[in-house]
Amino acid sequence: MLLRKMRVFRKLGGAVLLMWPLVYPAMASDTSAARDAQVAEDTLTVDLGFEFYFGGLHVLSLAAEGAVGPTRYQLESELRTRGLTNLLFRSVIRSHSSGSFAAKAAEIAATDILRPVPQTFETASDGRWGARRVTIAYADGDPQQVAAEPPYSQDNRAPVGDALRRDTVDPQTAALLSIATGAGERSCGGSVPVFDGRRRYNLNFTYLGTDELHADKQGFYTGPAMRCRLVYERIAGFDEAYAREHGDGREHEVTIWIAAFADGRLHLPVRMMADTRFGKALGHLRFIDIDASDKPVRAAGLDANG
Repeated sequence: MLLRKMRVFRKLGGAVLLMWPLVYPAMASDTSAARDAQVAEDTLTVDLGFEFYFGGLHVLSLAAEGAVGPTRYQLESELRTRGLTNLLFRSVIRSHSSGSFAAKAAEIAATDILRPVPQTFETASDGRWGARRVTIAYADGDPQQVAAEPPYSQDNRAPVGDALRRDTVDPQTAALLSIATGAGERSCGGSVPVFDGRRRYNLNFTYLGTDELHADKQGFYTGPAMRCRLVYERIAGFDEAYAREHGDGREHEVTIWIAAFADGRLHLPVRMMADTRFGKALGHLRFIDIDASDKPVRAAGLDANG
């Protein structure tokens, strides 16, 4: 049961890794003049800290930073166990993604967006269950070279075939892609196909409305936020024993509240909640430092306008 609890905590942390860099400016593509204006803008950078709680106990910390420019992006993150969870399940997961923004003529005509296209992805973890590493190199947006340690043959899972890998993105690029359809309700809708080097899954987003949030002792944000449902749909490459035990997908639905920062140029998760078979798990944005051109935003214990 303790191992199942740790998987719940890591799933919540993974949800933030998927959702934290929700950045608009490099994806809007209204006209050629607008694109030229974007090229002139400085790169938007953001550092943030997210904390997770279960039963009132501090269980995980996430530190993340990203740089998103008119044509390229880089995203880095570190997820680390805390408190009693660290004593029982010590784990650190570090991830790095890089890519570019590209657009096909048909896509611009149909959806008016630029798509984030991954170029490299690397994730490494170390802890109670040993070291693990995955690297992916992309060509034309598709995974071409995948290396995993330990190899699939030692990991109680079958490799994901080439057909299922095509037209997928890495977990962090998935966050950018998930909101590339526009603002408001459209920024939290649709499905994103993900391949993380071992597993193939879909991230299914549903817009649930807008709530007014208030700061508390765990989270600083006060203001309006979109409420979204994120459902993690397993496709292939999962540990067979775990998949049999959790076939109902009960632990793979998370509610996420997303707020606008930096004059609407940046959208970030500020609160998360998941009801699990063990109880309620919560996540809160605790620190943010944004450098958006000449309008920096630094908040810790402040609202988004601070």
